[in-house]
Amino acid sequence: MGSEEIEWPANRVRDTFIKFFEDKQHVNWKSSPVVPHNDPTLLFANAGMNQYKPIFLGTADPNTQLSKLTRACNTQKCIRAGGKHNDLDDVRKDTYHHTFFEMLGNCSFGDYFKAEAISWAWKLLTKACSNVYKLPEDRIYATYFGGDEKSGLDPDTEAKALWLKYLPKKRVLPFGCKAEAAQVRGKTFYLQYSNRQEIVNYKTTADVVRNVLEMLQIAESLVAERKIQTKRRIKN
Repeated sequence: MGSEEIEWPANRVRDTFIKFFEDKQHVNWKSSPVVPHNDPTLLFANAGMNQYKPIFLGTADPNTQLSKLTRACNTQKCIRAGGKHNDLDDVRKDTYHHTFFEMLGNCSFGDYFKAEAISWAWKLLTKACSNVYKLPEDRIYATYFGGDEKSGLDPDTEAKALWLKYLPKKRVLPFGCKAEAAQVRGKTFYLQYSNRQEIVNYKTTADVVRNVLEMLQIAESLVAERKIQTKRRIKN
């Protein structure tokens, strides 16, 4: 390694993101441990939204700060080496799959929605204001939810229209449920990962019930996997 100074070390990447959203009244909600303390459905924290699950599920203690969050941002330490999200097979095959990484994320809980999130994403990534990443605009692509005919879900034309304010049509691309690796669970949730966003909208009670059953199946498989891992550690 030479002595050349790195223009964007990890600390600067983190601090730029957090400061940008703190200036927009987001609470910097610190990263949870990679091994969750109170979530038996997970071997490891595999996404930034994990620790917000009590908010999504309506189980957050009303006396805690978590239950009062409306805007949050953080950099979450994640491990994807087991369970539903397992990146082991993809490591070293491309430049963006890792078993351990930090996920920068901003979340809204019943506050702002697509217009603000997309506008802020663009300002954070480009030269639209000072003290941001200032990525070249001609290299940015955005995705939007392209619909799912089997689930009766329409394309998110609203998000598409918002992205088209900043990008040409050829760089605003539709993707369906299968292409979204970090599906968001609930009636209507929106997560924005830097310049990427997806909408999953469950329109009926039957959709929600089906989703809960899917979550229970995933939880059961992960609990079983954790038990196997524990037995292996005890034997070793």
